[in-house]
Amino acid sequence: MKNPNLIPTPFAKNGQRDEIPADYKSDLPSQKATWNTGFPLVTMMPVAAGGLPPSGRDFNGILNQISDNIVHLSKGGKFKYSQEYADSIGGYPKGAILQSDDETKEFQSLADNNKINFNTESADKFNSVWKLVSTTQLWDELNKKLNRSDVVQSVGSGKLQVMSQNAVTDALNTKQD
Repeated sequence: MKNPNLIPTPFAKNGQRDEIPADYKSDLPSQKATWNTGFPLVTMMPVAAGGLPPSGRDFNGILNQISDNIVHLSKGGKFKYSQEYADSIGGYPKGAILQSDDETKEFQSLADNNKINFNTESADKFNSVWKLVSTTQLWDELNKKLNRSDVVQSVGSGKLQVMSQNAVTDALNTKQD
């Protein structure tokens, strides 16, 4: 699968923009967009009928926040656990994969509504709701267990040796000729 055109920087990174609140509060302008309701009805009515135009700063704020997430992912970024975010969404859903704060591990949520922080809680507390699925130490541990002298690059009769993928491919290609 080919990459789409990758976005190099968030939209309106240096432009005028407003932060978009989660919900509308009475002290906000009546045409203020929110994440929960989007743009209000007053922004969809003709001005002659009492409508108000939506704010360009709101558009920039919305597109900035969305594209900021996309740019983060496009750069290979991973999302880390956020207690504030977990609380705002009622906890991470089952299947969510997050990176540890030290960027050496990835954990998968085993439960819906998961608000347990694997970075700060004891393993006894988080092991029932998070599973370690990746670690930078994995390669190091595998290398310690693998005896490289037992990996051979040709077909042989030794019972304690393992053929490399390259040797298997070469042997299969030779038999097909």
